[in-house]
Amino acid sequence: MANFVCIFFCFLHYFILFHDTGAMPESSAETIRGSKSSVHIGAIFDPDSTLDGVIAEISMNLAISDFYALRPNYQTRLHLRVTTAKDLVDTAGAAVDLLENFQVDAIIGPQISTAAPFLVESHVPKSKELESFNRRWKRELHLMKPKSPLTGINFSGLWAYDTICALARAAEKILLPTNPSFVKPNTSESRIDFASLGASRIGSRLRDELRNTRFKGLSGEFNLINRKLESSVFEIINVIGNGRVVGYWTPEKGISQNLGPNYKNGLKQIIWPGDSTTTPTGWAIPSLKIGVPMKLGFPEFVEQRKNGNKTTYTGFSVDVFSAVLETLDKDLGFKVLHDFIGFEDKTRLMDESYDDLLLQIKNKKFDAVVGDTTIVANMTDYVDFTLPYSESGWTMLVLAKGDNRKNMWIFLKPWTWDLWLTVGTSCIFITIVIRVMGHNTENTEFRGSYRRQLAMILLFPFYAFVIP
Repeated sequence: MANFVCIFFCFLHYFILFHDTGAMPESSAETIRGSKSSVHIGAIFDPDSTLDGVIAEISMNLAISDFYALRPNYQTRLHLRVTTAKDLVDTAGAAVDLLENFQVDAIIGPQISTAAPFLVESHVPKSKELESFNRRWKRELHLMKPKSPLTGINFSGLWAYDTICALARAAEKILLPTNPSFVKPNTSESRIDFASLGASRIGSRLRDELRNTRFKGLSGEFNLINRKLESSVFEIINVIGNGRVVGYWTPEKGISQNLGPNYKNGLKQIIWPGDSTTTPTGWAIPSLKIGVPMKLGFPEFVEQRKNGNKTTYTGFSVDVFSAVLETLDKDLGFKVLHDFIGFEDKTRLMDESYDDLLLQIKNKKFDAVVGDTTIVANMTDYVDFTLPYSESGWTMLVLAKGDNRKNMWIFLKPWTWDLWLTVGTSCIFITIVIRVMGHNTENTEFRGSYRRQLAMILLFPFYAFVIP
């Protein structure tokens, strides 16, 4: 819920506004003119759009006081009830609350506007009434919101002001019933649907009268077309600095430089960025130069085909690049021109490396490269790589080793050198102990020359393991 666009109404016809329960007897017409009749109006604002809500609320309150101050003899009075809603669901809930608890006859709410505020704006003619209203509006703003950042009123406030004036005029022209103007259906069930909310007696007549209401308000001529207030004059803004009006558009005359009697077709002088009045001509985007590697092998990625003087490039990499450009053309709204250029020597082959090909982008020879290039770390300082269109993942090169599990000596793998030394030393020590203990016995195995006894000491551990 952004800017206010008159006529503001949330036209939920069948339950919010303008549902008539029947014609009023003519006998009641004479009796109701002697007293003031109330017409209850609901207003729904967006709490997140605080500035627009403050602008509209102040403008509506000023409109009610101004309108009846100038017309004290009017027999009707508008009474405004303000509530808030954040989105469409909250808006519907707020409307139900206004109908059920406050029995309003009309609801004013914000409507989304898609207009670009700095390109085309509705034109508001200057007048003494507008200047007076602007001064009084600022005074009310200072009293209501002394710390508000607002500096003045905008189109939303003017449209809100004229909307209240239009409702007040329409309410005065219809004959209000003496009995309550809001009737609820005869139902004893506890229902929460729209049919149980009731309806205003003056709904359809108020709607018809609004359609026929025309007057000159603060925002210009008030006239509803298809239930919307369509501005008859638009300002054309030159987006430079704070904006500059360079012309107007009207349904009758089209684009013109002014609205007075000195009508002149066309627009005023356009000021371009850089304070130049000359229309820039260098905005055309040149064709992109796309480098293509030329090599033997793997034509599935990139392949050059010559047909007379015409050279075409095909392959998976080229197809992916072309598909991306087609999508980009749709998003940008214009076609991106490009030319494929083969990176080749006199033999029509690439005699340099892929790194040399990528460096041509840094050297401004190519704008991009299409092919089976590899993303390497040292090249990222010079070019930007696109995401790979193959399956992503990690690849590692490792040294292949033989399978030693089939070796017959694999049982020796757990034995380290310090373990072998410990076992050998222990066996020799045990053999020496046995030799010393058996030396004084009559056992001839432990007798003989020293060489024989040394050999026995060294071989005894082996005998103990091999021959149990």
